[in-house]
Amino acid sequence: MDRARFDQLLADEAAGLGAHYWLGSRAVRIEAGERDVAVEIERGARRQTVRAACCILATGSNRQLHAMAGLTPPSRYLDCVQAEYSARDWSEVEVYVGQSVAPGSFGWAAPVDRDRVRIGVCVMGSALSCFHRLVASPRLAGRLGLPLSPVRKRRVPISPVGRSVADRVLLVGDAAGQVKPLTGGGIYYSIACADLAARAVTEAAAVGDFSARQLEGYERDWRALIGRNVTVSRYTRRLLAHSSDEQFDALVELFQAAEVQELIARHADFDAHHHFFAALFRLPKFWTTIARRIARGGAVARPPLPQPIASAPAIHS
Repeated sequence: MDRARFDQLLADEAAGLGAHYWLGSRAVRIEAGERDVAVEIERGARRQTVRAACCILATGSNRQLHAMAGLTPPSRYLDCVQAEYSARDWSEVEVYVGQSVAPGSFGWAAPVDRDRVRIGVCVMGSALSCFHRLVASPRLAGRLGLPLSPVRKRRVPISPVGRSVADRVLLVGDAAGQVKPLTGGGIYYSIACADLAARAVTEAAAVGDFSARQLEGYERDWRALIGRNVTVSRYTRRLLAHSSDEQFDALVELFQAAEVQELIARHADFDAHHHFFAALFRLPKFWTTIARRIARGGAVARPPLPQPIASAPAIHS
């Protein structure tokens, strides 16, 4: 996907509906009061304060404003790096796994067109060293030309926040940890949760109440929408992060079995993982296949289930 073009289309649509953009600006302070919320904006050497009834923080992995709003950012992040290279006749996406490539996660090569490819890695630790190792590996070194972009780095949350609303403030997207922990993808979840946030703000405006108690309907709604998927995806990530290369090979073999192919056909959904993985974890062959492979090198332990997020915590204004 051409992400820059996608973002531009969203920006143009929002502008057509009345949104205004302050480019070259940075929010440096947020303070919610009884009558409004004040946001201090830095524009070059100048600062000014804007006020509104409510503020939605969609600041990605930037955590600067969370504490000012009385909220806590996500606690766990993937470190991700990516760069674009020239290439010749690159037609397919390639995914790379293994403890020597991207421990507990994966790397990728995604063609922009037949002559350009994006190489990236995301891991729980430092991704930059893994990235350089992947680019220099025999699998890629002879197929890549000159770099066409600097190496870009960003963090992706893989755990949801404990609370996403405060008086006159809501968190949306990466700022709320509304991301698929298994893959780090967040576009679909962010858009779906943004719809819920917009509805909550509209309802709050109708009654003139932007307190946390009024906005907590948004909290319940987004957790009901994606909570089960996030919980199962976090568990699956932990399971894979604790797997050796031999265990991962066993999983690849298992996924070609007729029983698993049937589960994939019946349950697989790119944006809703829990149906498939819940069915897979109930399949005896899943655990016996892993156990047989692990027996050669040691015991396997099922990681503890992460704390479910299906219901919202108590929130008091």
